[in-house]
Amino acid sequence: GSREAAPTTPTRPVVAPLRASIGQFRFDEGTRRLSAGVTNDGAGDIRVTRATVDWAAMAFPTLTLPGDVVHPGQTAAFTIRFGAARCARSVGRRPVMVAVVDGRTQRLNLHVDQPGLLGRLRAKDCAQQRLGREAVVRLRLATGTERVAGEEYLPGDLVLRHRSGASEEVRVVDLGGSVLLDLEPRGGRRTLPAALPGNRRELRLPVLLGSVHRCDAHARGQSSQTFLISAFVRLGADPVQRVVLPLDTSERVRLEGILDRDCSSPAP
Repeated sequence: GSREAAPTTPTRPVVAPLRASIGQFRFDEGTRRLSAGVTNDGAGDIRVTRATVDWAAMAFPTLTLPGDVVHPGQTAAFTIRFGAARCARSVGRRPVMVAVVDGRTQRLNLHVDQPGLLGRLRAKDCAQQRLGREAVVRLRLATGTERVAGEEYLPGDLVLRHRSGASEEVRVVDLGGSVLLDLEPRGGRRTLPAALPGNRRELRLPVLLGSVHRCDAHARGQSSQTFLISAFVRLGADPVQRVVLPLDTSERVRLEGILDRDCSSPAP
């Protein structure tokens, strides 16, 4: 008679040991950009084609990655932008990275390079959401520069405007510039804090944006956050929070001109 073939046991592919990590470089502070990666701790090559972070407390997009070969000891590195914090939810379980490695979906323990980073980003985003429901904070800059006490500045207004139906007091506690630029109240430090009471629609705080006179090659060449300008704002009794004030391309060009003229003028 015929002999039956012995049943075969399907072999499962060997899963390489993997490490997932996430963090934020200093020059990305104040943005939603995070740096993440999947490190190959195995003995053979892998390919990582998709990745996301799974955390009930914050939304993350699912990214399609190039799928390049990752040799042992190397990392498939990528940048991921975190989405809105889910403030009504509990933090729940710790975040994990979900990655497709060699065609298999894997959930990986996520090492956070700066302890507590994701929790701080969530708390900050929830505070910004609360502020955003009450008021709009905008920096309105002039189209031309002017000289004040012999210094060239780009003048403007920091505008706080209550949203319809909002009545919470909002205060500007401080202003923040960068390594190369200084944002200051036109009326001097005595004008801070400046308050938008609950019964007023709008507050306009006149400001000046100019050079801090750092003209050394290191400061000019290594500044990675030249245009990261901020206001420090308190909503009601909440903790003070930093509000980044975006600058458009034309405003950046005018500010570059101020820096260039400041650093090319002869020293007094």
